[in-house]
Amino acid sequence: HAPRPPTKGIEMHPKVSSLRKKSSSTSLHQASLLRHLNTRVVLEALQKYGALSRADISRITGISGPTITRTVKDLLDDKLVEEGEPIRNQLGRPGKVIRMASSKVIVVGVVLEKGLAQICSAGLNGEASSEIESFSIPQNYDELISQLSSAIKGRKSKAGQRILGVGVILNALVHGKDQNIL
Repeated sequence: HAPRPPTKGIEMHPKVSSLRKKSSSTSLHQASLLRHLNTRVVLEALQKYGALSRADISRITGISGPTITRTVKDLLDDKLVEEGEPIRNQLGRPGKVIRMASSKVIVVGVVLEKGLAQICSAGLNGEASSEIESFSIPQNYDELISQLSSAIKGRKSKAGQRILGVGVILNALVHGKDQNIL
């Protein structure tokens, strides 16, 4: 379980407050940077605390409600976060929770070891969305790339999810001259 967000004595996130203090006349470049920082701060809060309402995100980060609404809308459009069911155990109007995306996007991890390739995918919430798939590594680099490509594309089509990225851990070496995997 993620740690509970603080409810009292909340201070503005240092990244946001330091940028806001620098200049009262914000140039276009500074506004773009502030949007980027706001996005990072919102994503950090979701990673640290798990699913949160927009009001909770605003309280935790110190970012204004309207800015949180715009930032969350952009993150929803980019499919980096998802909306969940409203929180019903609070006073006032229940707000939908925002959480890291897991149903529409995935990241894929590949581990290459001596003789074995392993592939797994996960949502942005860090939860594995599939079983680990393994296959023997062929001796030819082009065959390896072909097999990896097929396996990764298969994950995308099975789940109907968009792949945001692929990370590779290489515990083997590829000989530069003849492209054999050592």
